[in-house]
Amino acid sequence: MSSSADQSPMDESSTTPTNEEEYFEDQPPVEEKKPKSKPKPLKNKWRFWHEKVTTGDAWKSLEHLSDLCEFGTIQEFWSCFNNLPDLSHLKVKESFHLMKNLNEPTDVTTKVQHLKIAPAWEDPYNVNGGEWVFRIPKEVSDTVWRELVLAVIGEQYHSVLQPGDEICGLSVSQRPTDNVFKIWNKVVGTEEDQKKIYSRTIEILSEQIKNISDSIQTPYYKKHKE
Repeated sequence: MSSSADQSPMDESSTTPTNEEEYFEDQPPVEEKKPKSKPKPLKNKWRFWHEKVTTGDAWKSLEHLSDLCEFGTIQEFWSCFNNLPDLSHLKVKESFHLMKNLNEPTDVTTKVQHLKIAPAWEDPYNVNGGEWVFRIPKEVSDTVWRELVLAVIGEQYHSVLQPGDEICGLSVSQRPTDNVFKIWNKVVGTEEDQKKIYSRTIEILSEQIKNISDSIQTPYYKKHKE
């Protein structure tokens, strides 16, 4: 009869896990760390604004405008945009604006202005331009707002703009039965120049919304300075 002393170390190790084996069995799986993506810069910096309802000449002080956030990269944009409330949260006649920030001072701006273009006709950068104005049903307004914001910051109007012109901003304003959209450009140009901007808008929205031409109501172009 063999004693316990006769049992070989090999037999014992085959049935009893080592301390190292026990350690690895008790540990959760290690997750592979993904490298952080590098910021992807946009061609221009932009800023979101909120506009409250104003009465009389209160608009002249611009106190009804709230500076929400600035962004210059794709990552910063989504951080800003995803924190904006849905359009349904706007009160009647309140607005959201997306306006370009200037990269450097020009003949009509100074560093004191922090290179912000205010969503106002009277802003020196906007005074010689105009805007396309149209109404959109509420049920597709959030989609229109998102697609036009992406188009503007992605410079998707560049191919149809005359030399010296640019898209300065985009606005949406709450109304009782629909929403009013405005696309701001820097230079009025000719009637043909204006039509190209509107046609490009239809092309952009048609990619996501069927029969968008039927949804756009009362479109017209308005000059900021007559």
